[in-house]
Amino acid sequence: MEIKFYRCSTCGNVICKVVDSGVVPHCCGSEMILMKPKSVDNGREKHLPEVEWDGDHKLKVRIGSQPHPCTPEHYISMIALEMEDGICIKTLQPCCDVKDAACADKLAASEAEAKDVVECCDGKGLLSRFFGDECKDGGDDKDEKSAWPHAKFRCCRKKAKGVYAYCNIHGLWYLPLNEKE
Repeated sequence: MEIKFYRCSTCGNVICKVVDSGVVPHCCGSEMILMKPKSVDNGREKHLPEVEWDGDHKLKVRIGSQPHPCTPEHYISMIALEMEDGICIKTLQPCCDVKDAACADKLAASEAEAKDVVECCDGKGLLSRFFGDECKDGGDDKDEKSAWPHAKFRCCRKKAKGVYAYCNIHGLWYLPLNEKE
């Protein structure tokens, strides 16, 4: 099974195609564009996934070796783990000015995960999850919010094939995984 990601050039929708019947998906009245993952282009320091295994069943993925912008206009919106038998996708949201980490434990799947979740308020009372270090000022632009987006996965190390990250500006990135890391 080959995982494919497509993007709509009109509205920006991104889909993951896990079964390929040979038909190109459509959105907004036109064919979606197949995204080719990058791994060596300029910008890899902010986009290429980095992985750290804790034993054989816990994987922590951090995006980039430098903080990434984290604004509604420019952020990492998804981290996905490809395995031999499927894919696990974690969606992320941009940072915002008001954070309420006190409620993070309500969003977290477990108490241990609570410290990795920052609850953000968009100023309209809507809350969303952001996996990563707390947002901070000082990306490429000193007024821009930035962070190291990350996610945790549980999977068998031997079945992990690769990790994807999607930046809404710079596209899809991929790090292949294998047993000989």
